Amino acid sequence: MGVFILAGILSLGLNAPNILSTYDYSKYSTRSQSELKLNPDGTEKQISTGLDYDYITQYSYGVFESLNLIAPRVQGGASSEDVGEDSDLYEFLIDNNVPKPQADSFIKSVPTYWGSQPILEAPAYIGASVVFLFILSLFVVKGPFKWWLLISFVLSLLLSWGKNFPLLTNFFIDYIPFYNKFRAVSSIQVILEFAVPLLSVIGLNKFLADSELKNIKRSFAIFSVPLILLLVISGSFSFVGLYDDYYSNGYGQEIFNQIVEERKNIFNKDILRALFIAGTIFLTLRFSRLIGRNFTFIIVSIIVFIDLFTVNNRYIDKELFIDKSINTYQLTEIDNEILTDTLDYRVFNLSTGLSNASSAYFHNALNGYHAAKLRRFQEYYDYLNFHDNEKLFNSLNVKYLIGKDEQNQDLLYENPDALGNAWSVDSLIVLNNPDELLSKLKDTDISKVALGLDNTIPKDLPKSFNSEDLIKIEKIKNSSSNLIYNYNSLSEQLIVFSEIYYPSGWEVYIDGEKSNYFDINYLLRGMLLPKGTHTIEFNFSPKIVKTGINIRIITIIITFSLIAFMLYKENRWV
Repeated sequence: MGVFILAGILSLGLNAPNILSTYDYSKYSTRSQSELKLNPDGTEKQISTGLDYDYITQYSYGVFESLNLIAPRVQGGASSEDVGEDSDLYEFLIDNNVPKPQADSFIKSVPTYWGSQPILEAPAYIGASVVFLFILSLFVVKGPFKWWLLISFVLSLLLSWGKNFPLLTNFFIDYIPFYNKFRAVSSIQVILEFAVPLLSVIGLNKFLADSELKNIKRSFAIFSVPLILLLVISGSFSFVGLYDDYYSNGYGQEIFNQIVEERKNIFNKDILRALFIAGTIFLTLRFSRLIGRNFTFIIVSIIVFIDLFTVNNRYIDKELFIDKSINTYQLTEIDNEILTDTLDYRVFNLSTGLSNASSAYFHNALNGYHAAKLRRFQEYYDYLNFHDNEKLFNSLNVKYLIGKDEQNQDLLYENPDALGNAWSVDSLIVLNNPDELLSKLKDTDISKVALGLDNTIPKDLPKSFNSEDLIKIEKIKNSSSNLIYNYNSLSEQLIVFSEIYYPSGWEVYIDGEKSNYFDINYLLRGMLLPKGTHTIEFNFSPKIVKTGINIRIITIIITFSLIAFMLYKENRWV
């Protein structure tokens, strides 16, 4: 037990930079508790310290679906499967005079999945061969290491069930630190995907060292009997999925019935495939003494490779492996027109929505996807998009917007009211809480008035300014971790920067002297700048990452010291 605890501590230390920085970021992300009590429409916001239960468990692995680990399409495989020209469905389409090109296209994306997850790109297949060896390993491997791997396997599988096993899931969400920050509980199967192959290799080596035939017989029985029973009772399964009403209405009842039949066919095929693979390994191990240890190992390795490769090949699109000289994104006329503007600005593609990042390939775009966005950005976007999207685009320096015309062709809009990289204001209004601030924001001319929060704005900050005295505020350097501005003013100014306020890691300097900044308008950065000519520099250098690196270095030293001590103690110096 002590060894595993020590190994766990060392593992945490070696990964400290990632763990600490992720933890630090989580406090500002959508995975943390909101500062708002109201939604954009004025309704009361549900308070949560992390993601809500339904969101966390949306991609819960089905209990029956767990058989995908052995037979990948036991519940249909992916949300859409290529069933091939040798399928009954294809034959049905051709027999019913569906044009061949249309039939060819249809069978490449058949909705065969009938599990409980909303969408599935591919089943979580470990391999029938690997699982068979895993079962064998439970008999031949002795000692605590086996039990730790088995416990990891069981716990990982149970947690991946999510809402289908609420007792354990609710406990982890409520009491295990950070668990409510993560979406897609099924992703925890990465643990069993490590544990199962590891124990399988250890078990295979152990079996080949001192093979007992009774172990492979028991293993094959445990593996095959449940699968044979599934084949026997398969007629009692409905093969009906979440979206079948939609498919039935969209394709017609006749075609939908054929889709259900195809689900049954691939169910039977993959069960038989798993039995065949396990049977092949069983026979190989059964005659391992005759074949020889080394040759047996080679044959089993080949079987495992073929098993995994043939399934992987179903879901890995060969078209993804293209020559690096081929550019997926091609410049359009609109892209070229935007790129003639050499100033610093942002672009927003209205037609693709916030989460599509395609515009970012050529432009500094507002669009983009992150599963854990900065919470204030998401709330600011949601609020102003609901009330006043012009203010949203102006404050975030969106100079160009891409939309669609009536013929669904790209259309470029130039926003003349974009406020630029930074601007001065005439007055500051301090509000008591974020809800008051956002409510005030929708009715405020943000080009002249800035809004701040009482708990973050310096108490001695002036409330009135003369923005006409500003001569220049110009960004001269723009990188992900370094921003530099030239500034000149006849009087003291409150400057609003069109950059997201993120207090953990960003530091600001005026002419090389460290200064302070604060949040303005809920999302942006604000600074009180003195009169005169100055250089303003923002640097991103998070202390939490430096701390993590130091912990990693210390852990590496401790780890190698322990290894050296153990080698010395056992007199194994070479």
